[in-house]
Amino acid sequence: MQCGIHSTGSFDARFIAATLVKVQSAMALMQGVQQVSTLLQKESNLMMAISEARMKASSIASVAWAT
Repeated sequence: MQCGIHSTGSFDARFIAATLVKVQSAMALMQGVQQVSTLLQKESNLMMAISEARMKASSIASVAWAT
């Protein structure tokens, strides 16, 4: 047996099962990473909107103070 393959050419069921577990684990990990990435992007967009609002408020306050 070499790399989970019998001399007949059929795959070993244990090898396939172990490989599927590894693939499913990798997929779950990637899904978690994608969720974290999405949350960070949303937070980043929110922080940019807050920063933009602060700059607009500061500009309005500067204009109001000057007049």
